[in-house]
Amino acid sequence: MASSGEDRLWTALPGLEAVTAAGPWTDPAPANASNGTDAQLPSQSAEDTELEAFYFYSKAALFRVLLSLALYNIQIITLVRDLAGDVVVCCCRRRRSVPALLVLCMVSLSVNARVLVSVCWIRRPLSPTLHISLSLAGADLFASAALATGLMLNSLFKALHLQQDQCLQFTVEALRLTGIIAAVAHLLALAANHYLGILRPLHYPAIMTHRNTSACIALLWLLPAAFFFVYFSSVPGQGYQSPTCNYDFLLFCKFRATFSSLFFGPLLLMAIIYAHIFVIVRRHQASRLRFSRRHRGSQRRAHHHHHAPHQHHHQHQHSNQQMARSVKAIRTTLLILGSYVVGLMPGVLVFVLVCADCPFPFPETPRDKFRMFFIYTTVNFLIILKTLLNPIIYAARMQEIKVGATVS
Repeated sequence: MASSGEDRLWTALPGLEAVTAAGPWTDPAPANASNGTDAQLPSQSAEDTELEAFYFYSKAALFRVLLSLALYNIQIITLVRDLAGDVVVCCCRRRRSVPALLVLCMVSLSVNARVLVSVCWIRRPLSPTLHISLSLAGADLFASAALATGLMLNSLFKALHLQQDQCLQFTVEALRLTGIIAAVAHLLALAANHYLGILRPLHYPAIMTHRNTSACIALLWLLPAAFFFVYFSSVPGQGYQSPTCNYDFLLFCKFRATFSSLFFGPLLLMAIIYAHIFVIVRRHQASRLRFSRRHRGSQRRAHHHHHAPHQHHHQHQHSNQQMARSVKAIRTTLLILGSYVVGLMPGVLVFVLVCADCPFPFPETPRDKFRMFFIYTTVNFLIILKTLLNPIIYAARMQEIKVGATVS
């Protein structure tokens, strides 16, 4: 079907409307037939008229074919120009966005390092909650460093067409995934620590000693690293079994589903733990309200009869203080957990849903790759933002870190 531009040019051809109205086989009206006199023209045979009409329509048809080809070529050139523009814009924005993300990673590294350095100015012994929280800050620092290295190798160097070592890229990816799962493991350990403090407040100091806490933190770092490096070494013909560190298995659903289970499994377990903690705290508050009413009545009777206070009251008061400290620590951890959900959930969902055999395969057209570039940039920005928010939460909610950070 001819376009509107073709039709406009087609109807603008000189003399075309007159010939079309007259028909191909009729003689055109004499040009000098006026003033009531008929001019005598040389007679033409039907064969000559037929040849002239055929010649005219052949030229018109050829012109229309050439016009259609020209317009078709213009459309192709426009499409190629748009696609090339998308690719150029994507490359330019990659060169701009990656350095910006790297700067944010450097800021996150410095802020988390300051939180870790603040431990030198903490005079009293570290509580288990503070000890695990500082280790979590170390996990954020490690994740920021791994992300910055991955951005340099996979995005910045690629945009600058620099040569890259595939085994180095593979190792950095293993460390980056280790940092994410180590952070999730720290959050799960904090949830278990709070659960123990709420459920067994009197036995908590004997269980969560400095030695046990240090052993727990060591496992939180070693287990994720051991899992990924063993996994990456056990794929036949790929990973560390390949001379070139071929990592095609990372692009398929099997590995990504395994990784997602390591993220969503602890997240579901934490939701169950904190839901149970909420129920225990509500029961404790109701019990404390009943006890305070009975205690006021017993105090009035003891004052009337001059009796000494009961020892049970001191035990209950100690339990209340331990409960209050645990509730405050729980609120801080829930804020940190919220930052992890907002910062990591989009990235994990994109990682699981977009792969070679996932519901959303990798983009193939330049326009789709251009859209995915913005999605990946947003995901990385949220991850870095999470590592920046957590030190602010530590400094605002934990008095020891606030004092240490101020002195340092």
